[in-house]
Amino acid sequence: MPLAAFYLPATPKLLYDGFEDNWASQPWPLPLPDGASFLAQLSRDVLPIKIATEWLGKEAFQQLLRDVQAVVRDWSGQGDWGYKGYDNLPLYCVRHGQQLWVLAAGEFQPARYKTYLHGSWLINQPADSLRL
Repeated sequence: MPLAAFYLPATPKLLYDGFEDNWASQPWPLPLPDGASFLAQLSRDVLPIKIATEWLGKEAFQQLLRDVQAVVRDWSGQGDWGYKGYDNLPLYCVRHGQQLWVLAAGEFQPARYKTYLHGSWLINQPADSLRL
């Protein structure tokens, strides 16, 4: 398996809880193995979780979904899979080199937005061998 969990909290860590106008531009500190943080922004770094299957392959992607206890549903009945995380928010991913984070983010209540960090993984393959 090309993944190694680096940070898996028992309960996802709340990164943001506030209004929409700050949500898209708010930098979210994501932990790095050396103790530093990568500052991710919704508008620049966050991708739908489905994209991770292109980097990881099906088996590792399924393990990632199990690690974060994702709710997976075919919403349309036609293979249109949806992935939900904590507080029933859509799951997203951020990739920086060989580091991968999974976030649950979106509108929690009208005009109230939340972002949670579900976890962090190291991709155990040379970066040049991964499909981008």
